[in-house]
Amino acid sequence: MPIFNLFRKKSPAPSTDHWDEILLEHVNFFEKLEPRERLFFKLRMQAFLDEIEIETIETEPTETDAILIAASAIIPVFQFPDWHYSNLKTVILLPEHFNEDLEFEGHGNGRRIFGMVGTGKWNHKMILSKEALYHVLKMKPIN
Repeated sequence: MPIFNLFRKKSPAPSTDHWDEILLEHVNFFEKLEPRERLFFKLRMQAFLDEIEIETIETEPTETDAILIAASAIIPVFQFPDWHYSNLKTVILLPEHFNEDLEFEGHGNGRRIFGMVGTGKWNHKMILSKEALYHVLKMKPIN
């Protein structure tokens, strides 16, 4: 039986000053930004976290998880300053890669999915592999 955890921001929003250390350690994209861009990036991350609920299954939610989920949401739309994820309500974080049935335990079993946007009962939800999230953000861009 999956264990669900919930990580939701409380108001007022805490300072994001300490995020720099986490972002510099885990997010290659953030390293390349100028100081002014870094501030804008973090503001957009905070707005994302204020609007989106994060749930975890069989893993304890951490602040680093939330920061990396927000960073992964902002990176692809960073050049679109008014972009807003209006159809996304929840991000569900699984501990590992998963299959079409969201099974992540055991070896093999078609566990090739790193993340997906849900439909049907998963509508307005994004499902991510924690393992993939931490790995892909540190990857160097392809030139």
